[in-house]
Amino acid sequence: MPPIRIPIWKKAPFLRILLCWITGILVAKHVHLPFSISFISFIVFLGISICISFLSPWYRWKLRWVVNALTACQLITLSISVFQLQDIRNHRNWIGNERLEDSVWLQIKLESEWQSKSTRSITQAQCLRIFQDNIWKETGGSIQLIWSDKNGKPMGVWGDVVLMRAKLEVLKPPANPGGFDFARYSALSGIYHQIKVDENYFTRIAHDPPPFWQRWISNWRDDLLRTLRKYLTPKEGVLGIAEALLIGYKADLDPAWTASYQQTGIVHIIAISGLHLGLIYLVLGWLLDRLPVIQHKPVMKSIVILLLLWIFTAITGASASVLRSAVMFSCLLFGKALGKQGNSANTLAASACLLLMFNPMLLWDLGFQLSYAAIIGIGWLQPMFVIQSIERWKIGKWVSDGVAVTLAAQIMTLPITLSLFHQFPTYFLISNLVAVPWSTFLLFGEIGLILLAPFPLLANGIADLLEMNIRWLNRFVRAIEQWPASSITEIPADGWSTLFLFVCIVGFASWRSRGRNIYAYIGILGMFGWMGWYGISATLATNQRKLVVYKISGASLVEIIAGRSGWIWTDTSQLNFNSSVLFRMTKESHIHHWVNHETWNYFSDTKNKSVNTPGLNILRISDQFLFEGIDSFGSVDVLLISNSPKGSIRDFVLKLKPKWVVVDASNKKWKLVTWKQELEGLPLRRHFVYENGAFQLNF
Repeated sequence: MPPIRIPIWKKAPFLRILLCWITGILVAKHVHLPFSISFISFIVFLGISICISFLSPWYRWKLRWVVNALTACQLITLSISVFQLQDIRNHRNWIGNERLEDSVWLQIKLESEWQSKSTRSITQAQCLRIFQDNIWKETGGSIQLIWSDKNGKPMGVWGDVVLMRAKLEVLKPPANPGGFDFARYSALSGIYHQIKVDENYFTRIAHDPPPFWQRWISNWRDDLLRTLRKYLTPKEGVLGIAEALLIGYKADLDPAWTASYQQTGIVHIIAISGLHLGLIYLVLGWLLDRLPVIQHKPVMKSIVILLLLWIFTAITGASASVLRSAVMFSCLLFGKALGKQGNSANTLAASACLLLMFNPMLLWDLGFQLSYAAIIGIGWLQPMFVIQSIERWKIGKWVSDGVAVTLAAQIMTLPITLSLFHQFPTYFLISNLVAVPWSTFLLFGEIGLILLAPFPLLANGIADLLEMNIRWLNRFVRAIEQWPASSITEIPADGWSTLFLFVCIVGFASWRSRGRNIYAYIGILGMFGWMGWYGISATLATNQRKLVVYKISGASLVEIIAGRSGWIWTDTSQLNFNSSVLFRMTKESHIHHWVNHETWNYFSDTKNKSVNTPGLNILRISDQFLFEGIDSFGSVDVLLISNSPKGSIRDFVLKLKPKWVVVDASNKKWKLVTWKQELEGLPLRRHFVYENGAFQLNF
């Protein structure tokens, strides 16, 4: 008799709660309902459920589907209400509700230490009050402060209350096509504005120290960094890799090494994740089992492990992936302390529920998505790749388990990584089989270095061993990176491709594990959906004709896209452009537009020039607004202004009558103010690239 299979949603009740909660978050994100409606709806559904509970058992059984539907509606409406309460934009005193056209006096509180980023330092602050209409108003909301290194060392420390005069700038979408959406990323933390700090209008008026536990954690983190910097060298990326590997600190990490680890498919080892917390969890359990005082006291053992895990989580910055692991291990330890054996799927769903109840915006956090996708893949797909025939040998079992885990995690995270990085590491299996155990050794070596830091002789010996191994690991990564076709790059992907790939993977995996043909049909549907998306997108790209004026500060960079080819028109008088620089600047845009990098070319120009292409006539003015020969240009679709030309723009535009006036980012800022005033009231369309981002025109 075949075994009875219990559906996963019955074995994991938290999975049903999670689906309802995510549904509510998605509804709240895309349908802006008043809080009163969602909360009243929750009360109504709850009241109906309470009324049904007073009926006789027979009626309750007959209405069981109604009860289930009401429970789902309660969870969905409660999720919507929680999302609305936590969204700072729904608060009456949010700073974004004020008039922010001009500079204003603000009272703010610094909520973190300054972090050095390239040529600037940034920190986060909380708005306390704003001076408007001759009164101080209570306000709220987080903002990002930007301090230029030209002004020296940043002023203020964590906890300072500061009086400053500044203009709040709304964080904008990507300036160029396909670029990183920093505004969306910041919105996950409730940050929608930024301020460029002027030291002349920055005055410390009080100090409100952060809570003691935050100070302790910050001091512990600083002590760890000081120890690593004392014993490890920054040469060859050693210190940066060590800091990132131990506590996820990336300020000293060379971007070139990050790119190398990313291209070989092992960037997760320098981004604190569940792997690190899992290793620490296992080691702590092993050590405490051998302490006579604790080994027979499961409750005390669980408390000690939980305390240490959450301290480590706080020190590493509590990223989404680490939080997922910390909450999941907390659920496991809580169950063990009560003598319960938990279901892995139910525990995973419970951890996701707790995190999303605490912060619904984590649903869009890439670390959160990748972490859960990887752990689901390992738990679900890993048994399918285990090679039973070689598991009788210890080395064979180690290799088989490593291959299975790597393949399972890579397959389930593939749709997300393609949409995020647009590349696929060809040799990910080899690099992970070597780098993961190697990084495990390095992690415990660093912990040993921290513990033995008071003993310089022993600490120096461990530090030398760590430096040698980090160098070897880096050389191994660079060697893999230089192999032929080490990475397939410029892979187009968007939300639809991600969805279709997930449907394909889940369908075929379910068919493989459950054996029902319906799942195979779902997998085939996802595969044909992805192929259809690719075919339609490629066809649209082949027929596209587009003008793009990029936002590159201090330079003029224009591209005419025809089909999947691009012609770049640039000015080399201000910036030293070459093919490699242009490739880097336009890479994301070319992926977005499906432009083949092998077919694009560029030419430079420093004088006025007219470019005619079928359907579009472009006149570029970069020297002076001359009326001589203006009639020879004929009808001008786009007047492109570069390098702050001399003369009157108003008279020139009135004479030429172009359809568009585009001022690129190579012009001086004071000129923009003058030209805006001159063009005011004229019946024409204009676009200032420096303020509004890249100009895009289909023709």
